[in-house]
Parts: sequence; C-alpha cells; structure tokens
Amino acid sequence: MTRIRTRRTIDQIAGGAFSLKCPLWTYILAEAARTRTPVKIPVNGDQTISTPKLGPVGGRIVAEVFLGLMFGDPHSMLSSNPNWTPNAGANYKLRDSLGSPWDRRVASSVTSGAAGSCE
Repeated sequence: MTRIRTRRTIDQIAGGAFSLKCPLWTYILAEAARTRTPVKIPVNGDQTISTPKLGPVGGRIVAEVFLGLMFGDPHSMLSSNPNWTPNAGANYKLRDSLGSPWDRRVASSVTSGAAGSCE
C-alpha cells in the first residue's frame, strides 16, 4: 500500500489551534521545512540530498543573535574593529575568515594567556 503524503498548512495542524497565533519557534521550524536546499554528499560519489535550512525569519534571528554576541564581547573581532569589512564583499561567507589574520591574532592571544587562564 502506497501512502501519499501531503503537506499541511499551519491552519490544518492541531485542528486549527495555531491559526493566527502560531508560536515563533513553530513558525521557524515550518519555514525551515519549506526552505530546502540541495547539498552534495561526497560519501558515495556525488550523492545529493535535499535538506532544510533556515528561512528568512529564522536566519535573521540567528544572524542578529550572533552579531549581538560579537558586538557585546569587548574581545570580539567586531568590537575591536567595528569598521572591519570583508575583502570578498557581498560574496563573503563565514568560512572565508578561516586562516585570516584575525584568526591568527585570536590563536596567539589564547596561547599567550591574554584571553584568560585555567590556572
């Protein structure tokens, strides 16, 4: 027997209990379920899977939390140099900062004990 799965809207879930009063976390999960992206998995050749990703609302919340943490930390890259801009411009990805002078500065401050000590 083949079961056909149809997507339900937020109004159809829980007998309409969330209609016009959807909790934010439920909305973010529903948004991510509808925002899928293909990802290549190099395990067995070039297998591609479709995986959920944060949508516009969830992505904005996560980005603002990270920025708030970085600006609130007096030792973060953005607090120490608030006018910093990435060399890659609009195409900048977080992974582009790996191996940057900033990473080397952080690594040296941790090894020198400037960022705190466990002693």
